[in-house]
Amino acid sequence: MLQRISQLVLVSSIAGLLVAALALPAVGGLGITARNIAGGFLDMPSNLETPPPPQRSTIYDADGGVVAEIFDQNRELVELDDVSDEMVHAILAIEDARFYEHGGLDVSGTLRAAIRTMGGNTEGASSITQQYVKNVQIEAATSQEELDEAREETVSRKIRELRYAVALEQRMSKDEILEGYLNIAYFSDGAYGVESAAQHYFQKSASELDIHEAATIAGLVRYPYLYNPRFFPEQSLERRDTVIDRMSSVGFITEAEAEEAKQEELELELDTPPNGCVPSDQPYFCDYVVQEIEKDERYGPNETERARWLRTAGLEIHTTLDLSLIHISEPTRRTPISY
Repeated sequence: MLQRISQLVLVSSIAGLLVAALALPAVGGLGITARNIAGGFLDMPSNLETPPPPQRSTIYDADGGVVAEIFDQNRELVELDDVSDEMVHAILAIEDARFYEHGGLDVSGTLRAAIRTMGGNTEGASSITQQYVKNVQIEAATSQEELDEAREETVSRKIRELRYAVALEQRMSKDEILEGYLNIAYFSDGAYGVESAAQHYFQKSASELDIHEAATIAGLVRYPYLYNPRFFPEQSLERRDTVIDRMSSVGFITEAEAEEAKQEELELELDTPPNGCVPSDQPYFCDYVVQEIEKDERYGPNETERARWLRTAGLEIHTTLDLSLIHISEPTRRTPISY
């Protein structure tokens, strides 16, 4: 316990000084000193709730077959142990190679950001923990004002994000944070979380991704639209190779493995699960199930909240629908009548 407290104080002290460097250009005219900012860093609110992110709900028939999937975000949660080493290495290499070494902030990255900010060019530090914090706040937003606040490119947002990140590292293990990040991150083209991304782009589980596939997915996080392999294959391929080179430079793979991976073609097998009752083979039954949930007061205070819960809670809804009892007969042939 004493060691963890000492670590928190040390990291917080460094964070406070870095925050001071970030904030001084904005508050210097007010006479606020770096000592005051660093000293007050530990007093800032730090309790960040980290609930599971929105995920798709599934309606099943009596035999366990899928009737329909319903979601606001195409996401399927996955444990870190079920993500391939190649995928883990790819995301660490391109986003935060020192993730398992620092205490919530990448000191060199934040110093670089501070220097650029003092030069008039705002830049945010990008540790995985800080990115996770930002994504959690975006998902937790319940109004446009809260959403704008979570996304704003301001010094105050960076300071708040940094404080949450430092505290989060004391409450969660590195593996827990990385698992949360991989599940909440957006990987472009409507794919939220690494498992849905693997299924969407390559029709395989995240546990089966190899080097070039993992690098393709990891490369999407920074600019999801710009590197979307469906619309911009050349940019996506270039970004993939950048990730592969980075994996090699930090020692996750050899140079030979990197060169071999870069020779692979960008072969996508795009697959997005149908969303809602309309594309279902049993649309009327599906709609009946949805209506029953949305009008049941046990599942929320009003219909809007119940509908949101259905589309974000990752429910497994098992029904008594027995497809073997459904018979589709040939249309009756009518005898033509002559007049």
